Amino acid sequence: MTIDMTAIPSAGFDLSSPEFQKDPYSFYRQLRRDTPVARIPGDFVLLSRYEQCRRILSDPAWSMPTGFACTAPTDADAEDDPNIPGMRRTLGVATTNEADADEALARTLMVRTFTKHAARQVKERMAEPANQLIDRALDEGDVDFMSAFCTPFVTGVICDFFGVPASDRSMVTQWAVQLADTFDPLMQCDQEMALQGQAGREFSDYMAKLVSERRRNPGEDFLSALLTAEDKGQRLSDEELLTTSVCLAIAATSPPILFIGLAVWSLLRHPDQLALLVANPDMVPSAIEELLRFASPVQFTMRVAPDDHVVDGYRIRRGENVIALIASANRDETVFADSERLDLTRQGSPHLAFGHGRYYCFGSNFARTEAQVALTALVTRAPKSSLAGEPEMIQRFGNRGPSSLPVTMR
Repeated sequence: MTIDMTAIPSAGFDLSSPEFQKDPYSFYRQLRRDTPVARIPGDFVLLSRYEQCRRILSDPAWSMPTGFACTAPTDADAEDDPNIPGMRRTLGVATTNEADADEALARTLMVRTFTKHAARQVKERMAEPANQLIDRALDEGDVDFMSAFCTPFVTGVICDFFGVPASDRSMVTQWAVQLADTFDPLMQCDQEMALQGQAGREFSDYMAKLVSERRRNPGEDFLSALLTAEDKGQRLSDEELLTTSVCLAIAATSPPILFIGLAVWSLLRHPDQLALLVANPDMVPSAIEELLRFASPVQFTMRVAPDDHVVDGYRIRRGENVIALIASANRDETVFADSERLDLTRQGSPHLAFGHGRYYCFGSNFARTEAQVALTALVTRAPKSSLAGEPEMIQRFGNRGPSSLPVTMR
């Protein structure tokens, strides 16, 4: 018998609480066991089991919400409200599902251009700055690995990719990292939203000027390539070009920074696994897959129910926002044996860290390459490194990772 939608139970805990932020995985384990279909404030439905999440991600009818929590306002007065994130209009174009043809064109051109251009950003090109950063950290001894390595390495790679001048990199990094939180459904504080709005407007203005400059003086960077990309005679409009560029810059900055931090933290907490990787650096590519499963920086993705659906006996109504907890799915004990253990020898790890189906992350191989270069530099140049204290974690539901990570380099 189908249970009425109103019977979907509460998740039973506060996702913004310090306890949850410190260790979300114990709460995810409780959800999978007791309330695999649950509701949280804001009228979001949570799915926490692997098969549930994979099923809706596999179905192309389950669309991405327009801009997640930052849907473009339709009220002209809303645009003047300082508490509305300035990215709402910007991200609305890139993520809207109301104009499938426009979305398909933007995604086709972005994927094709990104893939072709990323092929030039080979490991060897990334390796030199990675090695330099590790060597500098070794000279310092005790470092915050996030600021000493993760942030400068990832932002250096992506700024080179976009052709951002060195003098602007710190500013662009600050915007991209701050705007990653735009997609967090718990980001409701007026002060936070006002800061998001300011960052969104500033970043959009900056990227618009950069696009204009590339039109006048094209180079070898991704933006220049995207300007001339076409599909069946069609090219991106200026607005589409801006929104796709901004969204990609955000997605290619914060999650990779957090993942490399999480991966290093995980290895340093599991010295047996670190020793295995030090002794076998050729294992790094497969180790990345297990680390993505074990410590995904992106905790969830969202979909909109296309029709009424029944999931594990609970009715989800058409139009409801559903959160697929991919970090929980990646620890599902019915899919992964001894799922709470980091095991770099694990085979066949079909994790969902990059999503699945229609909206699978097209930059996944680029992100994997970044992580492979980073970990290879660490285990070959600083193999005896150890934790020098506990990390500070960012206080967010959507993105998880260290804001600081004390490491003794040696």
